[in-house]
Amino acid sequence: MMDVSGQLGRHVDSNEYDDPMLAKLAAPIDSIMDDAARRKQAAQVFDHITENAYAYTVLQSFSFFTHTKDVRLQSTMVRAENLNPHEFVWK
Repeated sequence: MMDVSGQLGRHVDSNEYDDPMLAKLAAPIDSIMDDAARRKQAAQVFDHITENAYAYTVLQSFSFFTHTKDVRLQSTMVRAENLNPHEFVWK
């Protein structure tokens, strides 16, 4: 099951943001046992966090983060290492 407790603890449980909508979206996640439903609810939370600029990259990083609604993976290779950014294309 996808574990988002660390990120939720940082952005929601810390009460750093006075955002009732964020709290409402995050509240049911810990009690959702179905992995697909949990991922769907977590995606709503992280979309809200991103859209309100509560979290964004401020340091140079070799990690890339994007949303699956924006890009698709163009690779047939299965491997246990990082993907190349050039393997992603805009939808």
